[in-house]
Amino acid sequence: MDSSKRRIPFQKKIGTGLSPEAFHDKINNKIITGHVGLLESINIVAEGLGWKLDEEYDEVIIEGTPNIHELIIWGVHGDIGRVAVTVNTIPRAV
Repeated sequence: MDSSKRRIPFQKKIGTGLSPEAFHDKINNKIITGHVGLLESINIVAEGLGWKLDEEYDEVIIEGTPNIHELIIWGVHGDIGRVAVTVNTIPRAV
């Protein structure tokens, strides 16, 4: 994910600009969170469908008719994703 175009607080939250060593140190000590949300969303969808995931990463392979292979190359822009979830939830809330 290219966080260089995102707001500064977000960049700090996910560790933009840190060396790999500093990034892993801050992640391990829970000083920064890294990018969160996608994995949680995938797990919610899988649970709702009654699926058990084989692995967890930014790629989805579903064997079926038709087969689906989706790879999220640059991540999902969190603000846009949040708006999409909110808008798509409106019919269920009404």
